[in-house]
Amino acid sequence: MKVDLLGAGWALPADGGTGKRARAFAFASRRPAEGATRIRLDPPYPRLARMNPVSRVALAALVGAMKTAGLASWRRKRDIGIVAATRTGCLNTDMDYFKEILAQGGASASPHLFAYTLPSAFMGDASIYLGLVGPAFVIQEEDPFSLTGLTLAVDLLFMGDARFMGVGAWDDGLGGPFGSGKDSGPHALFMVIGKADENRTGHGPIQMTRGDAVLFRGKPVMSLVDIFRAYAPPFHGDWRGRSGNP
Repeated sequence: MKVDLLGAGWALPADGGTGKRARAFAFASRRPAEGATRIRLDPPYPRLARMNPVSRVALAALVGAMKTAGLASWRRKRDIGIVAATRTGCLNTDMDYFKEILAQGGASASPHLFAYTLPSAFMGDASIYLGLVGPAFVIQEEDPFSLTGLTLAVDLLFMGDARFMGVGAWDDGLGGPFGSGKDSGPHALFMVIGKADENRTGHGPIQMTRGDAVLFRGKPVMSLVDIFRAYAPPFHGDWRGRSGNP
């Protein structure tokens, strides 16, 4: 099975980017809320300020990918789906929610916190902002940047469940004991894929071989980060929170 990579975008505590303006992808030791509060969408999204930091970066990365793919503007809702992988999801928000409940002696916590205690919450915002009605779900992975989500997204395309798919990874960037060690802050990267089409200009083919290998532009890749590095050469960094050249 072969699909085209149509667009990509990422959002980090330090910076964000898309494939059209490929810039260095690097984690930074900023407090999680700092980078997320700097995110702005064009056109503006009124609910953005109410979203928790990790949902903001996930939405921003997906919107960036959709813009690169030429799919951000819409008048009618589209059968475009989302598959997103995460390790710790919205665990920071969950902990804040229960801390507030305990501080109030069991009384209800902020409804804004409650609304984002599920890892799939940002997908509702993405569906509203981008006009999406395709399948959308979150998978939990030890390594969010594994190719599991991509494989599922390709299957959905070829089963006819969606015309295009947004596929990527996002995470709270928690340190131990729940996370991956170093606290990198919320981060996300997404790409948009569609069935291979000779009449459409993409950014390179992604092929699933019979031996379960994944090729991008004819070369084997082992993770979403590998695809980004091949797609945008300045793209550096890894999900464990270290930055610099690979």
